[in-house]
Amino acid sequence: MVVTIIFDLVYALAAILIGPFYLIWRCFKGKAMAPMAERLFRFPVPKSKKPVVWIHGVSVGEILAARGIVEGLRGRQPSVEVVISATTPTGLAIAKREYPELLCLYCPLDFSSSVGRALSQIQPKLFVLMELELWPNLLLGLAQRKVPIVLANGRLSARSARGYGRLQKFHGRLFTPISKFLMQGEEHRDRLLQLSVPDDRIEVLGNLKVDNLMVDPRVSEILSDELGFREEMIFVAGSTHCGEDESVFRAYLTARNNLGSLRLILAPRHLERLDRIESLAASLGLKTVRRKSGQVADDRSNSVVLVDTLGELPIFFGLADVVFLGGSLAKVGGHNVLEPAACGVFQILGPHTWTVQGLVDELKAVDAVAIVNDEATLSQELSAILSNKSRREAAHLSAKQVVARHRGALDQTMRVLEEFLPSHSDSD
Repeated sequence: MVVTIIFDLVYALAAILIGPFYLIWRCFKGKAMAPMAERLFRFPVPKSKKPVVWIHGVSVGEILAARGIVEGLRGRQPSVEVVISATTPTGLAIAKREYPELLCLYCPLDFSSSVGRALSQIQPKLFVLMELELWPNLLLGLAQRKVPIVLANGRLSARSARGYGRLQKFHGRLFTPISKFLMQGEEHRDRLLQLSVPDDRIEVLGNLKVDNLMVDPRVSEILSDELGFREEMIFVAGSTHCGEDESVFRAYLTARNNLGSLRLILAPRHLERLDRIESLAASLGLKTVRRKSGQVADDRSNSVVLVDTLGELPIFFGLADVVFLGGSLAKVGGHNVLEPAACGVFQILGPHTWTVQGLVDELKAVDAVAIVNDEATLSQELSAILSNKSRREAAHLSAKQVVARHRGALDQTMRVLEEFLPSHSDSD
């Protein structure tokens, strides 16, 4: 097809002009890269002869959000084989950890030849795309093979909608291959409608991540004992990005001086930054203890616990009196505000939350979140919230009520997916 050739040429040109600088940048940042062979031509074959449901998520968040779908398919549709793909090394590592008995692979790079090889090997009967990551050649390749595509847990920020709108001017049928759009909220549906997606292909089902939020206070209590926590108040900074850590440290020091006793747990979004974060903490007179080491701080009044494990952050939220969620002071767009909310924890966020704006608005309406603009206001708000027990207790109830309103997406998602699955007789 002419369109795939054009995209191939664009990708090749980008690889030549931008690729070297991108590789240097990743090396400088210490970011791991997926093996090129595993994204270009070395694709495994399924483990059985059953019809394949291929589920794709970009990274950790999307892979974990798919947990309910994977368990639902394996329990309700034993006649199919589930295959998981991810784009990032951390995403694939989590997929292999969560689903060790399933075939897990890297998603092919969006060259038509790589996509063709992957599809020939996997031969999916249904492709489930988590959230929204559109790769034109992959979508076109699936459509050519008449493979239904379902977007699950879909969201579309205003910024992404503008980007897709520009891309649509070049390729007007960008969304055509997708059979169903299962969106998290009405605002995401409205943006799709503005991009000329037919209304009968869109359903608003809620957020799958909510149904995966199973908070067990006993696990957090065990963790608290392991870390040697006593009666101190606890401030958790989760999913922080470069530029946010220093603001968190300074706000913590101010609040600790005001309150007399406060512990900090910091979990960076990218673990390769841990060495730099330790150096930054030391420059501010703070000691650090890494979670994986299993050590208990010998100076509890002046130490920070650094989370250097994957998938444990929700457990740490269960310990917190207040949470700062990263990617919001840095211009990233925010992260999953439902995880702290499910624990009933008051959250402090920066102003950049466009990817989760609807949820932020809901939490803000019940005073379960505060928005700050910079380090100074973060420091002020942290001290104010920690000093106001009644406000934190009210937020504990209201945040959980917001989360409860969003449960139920999994059953509805399974209903839609089963409409596209081959019948038992077809798969025999």
